[in-house]
Amino acid sequence: MPNFHDFLFRTLQGIDPQLSVPDHPKAKSDFFAISLPEMAFDYFSNLPAVEKFDALIVDEGQDFHEEWYLWLRSMLKENGYFYIFVDPGQSVYQTDSAFLKKLPHSKHRLAQNLRNTEAINKWIYENFPQYGVLKARLPGGLPVSVFSWRDPEEEKRLIEKEIGRLIIQGIRPQRITIFLIGLREWNYACTPADIYVGASRARYLLHVFHHQDFSIKQAKI
Repeated sequence: MPNFHDFLFRTLQGIDPQLSVPDHPKAKSDFFAISLPEMAFDYFSNLPAVEKFDALIVDEGQDFHEEWYLWLRSMLKENGYFYIFVDPGQSVYQTDSAFLKKLPHSKHRLAQNLRNTEAINKWIYENFPQYGVLKARLPGGLPVSVFSWRDPEEEKRLIEKEIGRLIIQGIRPQRITIFLIGLREWNYACTPADIYVGASRARYLLHVFHHQDFSIKQAKI
């Protein structure tokens, strides 16, 4: 599914077919975080009002940088509608979203889990009670499987083995998602918040892989 940066890139590449993404990791990161949004701001700021959007809806707003919202507003008509949906507990990139509290907002506490099975919902609550208990709407479900690994090679073998086992059982590969979280040093590749986000993305099955020295319960103290 196209995201914010995909939309900006496609739009600007339509104007300048020579526009390309840098190969170097640092340059690529700066391109998407700074250069691309700045080019988009210049483009949309100079568009006539009739070509701008009547409304913008931002999902996963907790993962947006503050300056990106200024650039998003440049896409909007003067009296356009601008809505941002935010859940700090689902921050993937650990972006500082404190600035969102300055914006007019309303709070809605979720009471039902429409995404996970009852088994996954129970595991999430047992390990992350700070996020509150939700009533699962998908009854039953298989228990959560947790695997620990000593080094990246063992992690890779475990993942390959489990994927192969699921495929043999009849699960199509396109139904399997590997959610890579944290991307920090390999021996502590994730935090409890990362695991919570990854777990909440699962629907029917959840397999958690972590380094043998990492403990969810110890880390959240």
